[in-house]
Amino acid sequence: AGWSLAPPEWQRLRAKIEAAGQPLGEYVNGQLYRGVVTGMNDAFVIDTATRDRIVAVDPKSADLIRPWLRGRDVRRWQAEWADLHVIFSRRGTLIERYPAIEAHLSWFRIDLEPKRHRGSKRGRKPGSYHWFEIQDNIAYYRAFDHPKIIYTNIGTEMRAMLDRRRHITADTCFIIPSDDAYLLAVLNSKVLDFYFRLALPCLDDPFEGGDMRFFTVEMVRTPIAPCPETTKQDLADLTEQIQTAKQADPAANVSALQRRIDQAVYSLYGLTPQEVTTVESALR
Repeated sequence: AGWSLAPPEWQRLRAKIEAAGQPLGEYVNGQLYRGVVTGMNDAFVIDTATRDRIVAVDPKSADLIRPWLRGRDVRRWQAEWADLHVIFSRRGTLIERYPAIEAHLSWFRIDLEPKRHRGSKRGRKPGSYHWFEIQDNIAYYRAFDHPKIIYTNIGTEMRAMLDRRRHITADTCFIIPSDDAYLLAVLNSKVLDFYFRLALPCLDDPFEGGDMRFFTVEMVRTPIAPCPETTKQDLADLTEQIQTAKQADPAANVSALQRRIDQAVYSLYGLTPQEVTTVESALR
């Protein structure tokens, strides 16, 4: 996998980066999860006005409605929330307890029913779920309740952010249930930006704007360098400053802070000044 037309020196540097770290899959104990497939976003994904109307009829409805993020809403370090929510009625939901939600979903019932035959024209994918439940089983649903790193499944760059607002994500995102600010800093660093462009499957030249696929089967191999606790704290402080700045002003210029992160991460992966130049020239 990965971009095979890269110069030999780039491939040697990729090998050095890989050798410098622990695979991400091990680092996070295998906890990389895909976002949610509802099977019919038109029914389950609603705007704030619709949410408020449902909750006004039955305040208990708020228990099942959560803010929703799509891949297109996730930026590096932050989300640009699109005023969307999801009715998160997972397996086992007692829909009779939520009459306003049942009434809303019932408008879509014919298309929400699981198909009995694959050739049926209407209905969702065959499965053992009820018409009012989202299609995914989502055994890891509790991970969405906690701080988590979110990143997109496809893009021209890694876009990772830390979520503390209990967002549910679409299947165009992946989540890591962790608030590890060091991991977030490394994922958004130039070292891994360079590595991803060489190691991940891509659609066209990733150094010329081609999209990369950040799918779990490849992401689990991403090398995460060991880090002294003092440096981890420094990087955590820098990520906190970036996130604070971005929350205050999404257009805030955080390039100086990002540069400090990149310099620290270059050292953690043992890059020489010449190798740093190689990375920065390639990404320019």
